Amino acid sequence: MPQNALLESVKRIPGALKIRYDAGELLFQAGAFAAGVYVVEDGLVVRGFYREGNATPAFLAAPGDLVGVEAWMAEPAPRYRGFARSLTPTRVWFVSFQDWAEALACFEFQKLLLDRLARALLNREVLRSLVGEPERALAWLLWHWGEPKSGRLRLPANASLLASLIGCSRNAVGRALEILLQEGAVELESGWVVSFPEALRAYFFEEVATASLRG
Repeated sequence: MPQNALLESVKRIPGALKIRYDAGELLFQAGAFAAGVYVVEDGLVVRGFYREGNATPAFLAAPGDLVGVEAWMAEPAPRYRGFARSLTPTRVWFVSFQDWAEALACFEFQKLLLDRLARALLNREVLRSLVGEPERALAWLLWHWGEPKSGRLRLPANASLLASLIGCSRNAVGRALEILLQEGAVELESGWVVSFPEALRAYFFEEVATASLRG
């Protein structure tokens, strides 16, 4: 199955709109009417929620991933539960909830969608399972959600963001980053953590490394 089979299928939905966002722009805000679903084509999107009034990143969406699935819910006027913000310059395909409902009538589209959602859920579960080993968690986060550029993967070197995504403290992320730097697995370049994909595999459990979940 092509890595972005769902994305290619979404592009063919009548009425699908391609939208570009600069880094830091909101795709949608918590409480807004859930007008449709967004599928990332290029770049990274942060999905988060509010806790005690503070915006808290929960997970990243990479190319082929979905945000705004609240529009898929069987409610008279669904609302987005949290926010989505572009972490890097981003292109997405927006599909209204009416067009999305029509696309779901196709069994092949259903299979692609469920496969993508299952992969995203499993990858986030793996990340959370590594919370007690932050260097492995950081390697997994970078390997699966890192933005490809010149043969390497990169994420913003923002300790608060990385800690929130992993579910650990900023100090733990700092120590993990130091370990990866000392071992030559990652480098810091102009505010980014960067690495070659193969340099990260040694930090995964064997069964995870052989699963080829990236895609």
